Amino acid sequence: ASTTRITANGADQAMPSIDGDLLAYVDFSANQGDIVLYALSSGSTSRLEITGPQMYPVVSGRWLAYEDHSSPYTTVVVRALDGSYQNEFGSSNYSATRPVIAGDLLVYENRDASGSAGDADIKALDLATKTEFLIASSDAQELFPATDGRYVAWAVATENGSFRIRMYDRQT
Repeated sequence: ASTTRITANGADQAMPSIDGDLLAYVDFSANQGDIVLYALSSGSTSRLEITGPQMYPVVSGRWLAYEDHSSPYTTVVVRALDGSYQNEFGSSNYSATRPVIAGDLLVYENRDASGSAGDADIKALDLATKTEFLIASSDAQELFPATDGRYVAWAVATENGSFRIRMYDRQT
């Protein structure tokens, strides 16, 4: 076992995500959050050239997703690492946050952007078919999605302020 230092500049780097040969993280050397991709086998890096801060990258297989904070509302961007596909989720009415990818499934929170506690639902995108669909929506807040590609789990806020875990099976 050994420890390897990946970054060497004086700025902060945070929010790592790793899958296979690829490590994605956020670098703050330009005074904003920029996504950097690091190839473990070669040590080469590439920085996504995007205006505005990006946070919470997640890499899985041939996909990268992250939060984009460059507009007044937060969006989730998903892109194929080979450049063949890119899409953005969120609007002036809803902010998309907390992306998670497994296999060909992207899940994320879709939150009322009114600035109040607002409603938060769980939405998904089948990356193979490019079909977006709703996983969970209620008067309660649906938060913290997780997936393995088949199952989607999330926490639901109850009336008394506690949380309960719910799960969705894509195959049933």
